Amino acid sequence: MYWRRANSGLPAALLLAAPLLLVALLTDLNFAPQTDEFKFHLGVVQQFGAALPAIPWRDYHAATPPLPYLLWALWGRVLGYGLPALRGLTLLLSFAGFLIFYAVARRQNHAAPLVEALLLLFSPYVFLNSFTLYTVNMGLPFAALALGCYLEAERAGWKALLFGGLAAAAAIYCRQHYLFLPAGVGLVWLAERIRARRLTLVHLRDLALIALPALLFAPLALAWGGLTPPAFQTLHALRPNAENVNFLLMVIGAYGAPLGLFAWPALAGWGWRALGLLAGVPFYALFRPAYGVGGDAQLGIILHGLDILGRQAGAWLAFLAGLAVWANGLAVIVAGLRRAGRSVWLPAAWLLAFAVILLASEAVYERYYAIIMPVLLLWFYPQIAGRRWLLGLWLALSAGLSGTYFALKA
Repeated sequence: MYWRRANSGLPAALLLAAPLLLVALLTDLNFAPQTDEFKFHLGVVQQFGAALPAIPWRDYHAATPPLPYLLWALWGRVLGYGLPALRGLTLLLSFAGFLIFYAVARRQNHAAPLVEALLLLFSPYVFLNSFTLYTVNMGLPFAALALGCYLEAERAGWKALLFGGLAAAAAIYCRQHYLFLPAGVGLVWLAERIRARRLTLVHLRDLALIALPALLFAPLALAWGGLTPPAFQTLHALRPNAENVNFLLMVIGAYGAPLGLFAWPALAGWGWRALGLLAGVPFYALFRPAYGVGGDAQLGIILHGLDILGRQAGAWLAFLAGLAVWANGLAVIVAGLRRAGRSVWLPAAWLLAFAVILLASEAVYERYYAIIMPVLLLWFYPQIAGRRWLLGLWLALSAGLSGTYFALKA
């Protein structure tokens, strides 16, 4: 009975707010600046604030589109431009994102949408970003709304595509990586048209609505002459980096580790055909992410942990541990793809689109992958939703990791 009450309405909102409020009360949001907060974001927010009511969107020293800076600048006009005050807006928008994601999971008839939303909240980089001037979480409520609309599009039709497109455009104006949202929907549209071998005016209308976020972002990209402001294009040039694809599998394998308990037995049912997955091992060996700093930095909890393991226990053990995490991610994806029905098409297309976008990222930063966490949870979480002991363990481990990481960073 309590479980059902906690997963509904106001109790769920209060439980989602509790860890955010606890951190805010304990820190007053006045902890050490994170690298990009001080290096990029705070200065740009102050630049936007000084220029109001004009918006200096044509060029500034950051890689992110202008919407987060405009929102922070307007907020700062009222509450000031100190880090704690500006972080308060990030916290509010993060909370809104968790609430919307909870509503989306509930709308999808998932068994425990509150636990699903808490797992998103306690994803380490999502949790840390909730209290900082990092821009990913500024787009989270718009992205969660877009996810909900796109998932309803088959039932609700063009209106869901329109509202989803507008929400996705707002997310993209917070962080370019959110382009994976309309791109994934476009991939599904293309696959369905090829399969049906039929194209009508209704289908073309839907395509125009799917393309809407990219069309709305296009004027900004044309004015910039690229996907980032001109001042940033020479600082961090885009180039293909296959290591990001391997690291995507490692992120899924690490943070979705409990899913492996059910993915591997499913693969065992394939018999000898499952050995075909070994063909991916050379790709992992050739493009293995390894912890590093500098111009080609590869950073994050997972890579740092493997680096410590390698220095303490040997490089081969670190290699094998990384391979195990990578293989677990691959098993989870393959098992998820084998679920019956069209329900896997859209999340799989989103994951593919995100992987392609990440190919253009020079550095392997684990915090980039916070963007895909809502999709991964919506896709994979229902596989173990009925196993409360496992959910409790997963949530406890996630909360402990997030709390520890935040304490170390702050």
